[in-house]
Amino acid sequence: MNIRFLRIFIFLMCAFTTGIVNAHTLHVGNKTFALSQTKYTTPSLAFGVGNEVWYGTLTISPLTDTLHIKHDNKTYSLCEPFTDTENYTYDANGRLIGANENLYIEGTGKQFIDTTYYANTNTTMTIKFLLTNTKKSHMIAGTPRYAVQTVNSTKLGYRYNSNLGTQLDVAANILQPYLVEFKKNEFYVDGILRAEPRLIQFTDTNPINVFGYKNILSTNPNNGAAKIFFTTISEDNVLIHHFVPVPACMRVGDFVVPENGMWDIVEQK
Repeated sequence: MNIRFLRIFIFLMCAFTTGIVNAHTLHVGNKTFALSQTKYTTPSLAFGVGNEVWYGTLTISPLTDTLHIKHDNKTYSLCEPFTDTENYTYDANGRLIGANENLYIEGTGKQFIDTTYYANTNTTMTIKFLLTNTKKSHMIAGTPRYAVQTVNSTKLGYRYNSNLGTQLDVAANILQPYLVEFKKNEFYVDGILRAEPRLIQFTDTNPINVFGYKNILSTNPNNGAAKIFFTTISEDNVLIHHFVPVPACMRVGDFVVPENGMWDIVEQK
C-alpha cells in the first residue's frame, strides 16, 4: 500500500469530528463513519489521534460511495457497522438467533465455505437453494463422497459414500428453489423421499464444503452456482451447524462481519 498517497488522500478528502464520549467520526464526502478503539476487522484503517489509535472498519466486499484502499493487491472498502433488526432476530445478549428465510448468498463458482464438519452414517444435511446455472453438473454442498448436486446438468442428484453422482428423476430448474434434506441415507426433495440408497457405515475424510468442494472448483467453475438460503447440519438429531447469510459490516454482538458470508447460529461465528 502506498502510505504516502493514502495520507495525502485522507488529508484532502476526509475530516475528523469529535462526538459524545470522546468518540471520533471520519467524514468522507457527505458520508460519516464512526471510528472505534476496537479493531473489528483485519486489516482496519488506523488513525493516530493524540496518544490513541482509532480504527475504521474495512471489508473486502465491494461497496460504492465510500473510501477504497488497496492493500496487498486487494481493494478494501470503508464501511459503517450496522444492526439489521428487520431481517434478523437477536437475543438479549445480541446473539443472532434467526434470519429471514428469503435472504440468500450467491456463489459464483469460485468460492466455498468450509463447515469443518465430516459427514458420517448419522449425518443429516438440510439446504435450501436456487440454482443459477445448469449448464454442467456441479455440487451445491458436500464432498466427493457425500454431496447435494446436479447431475448431467438437467437433474438433481446426490453422492453417498461415493465419488460418483447419482441422478434423480427431479429436474434441475433455475426458476424454483429446492429444499433438500439428506437424512442419513434418505434423500428428500421438498419433503418427498426421492432416494434411499443402502445404509453404509462410513466417516468422510473431507469436511463438507458449501458452494462446491474446494479441490474441484478449479476444474469445474460452475460448482456452487446457486443462491443458498440456509444450511443445517445435524448428527443423531443434535444440531451441529445452522448457517444463514449475513452481509459485510453487519454487527452481531461485539463482532462485525468482515465480508459477505454465512453466520453459524450454533457456534456464533
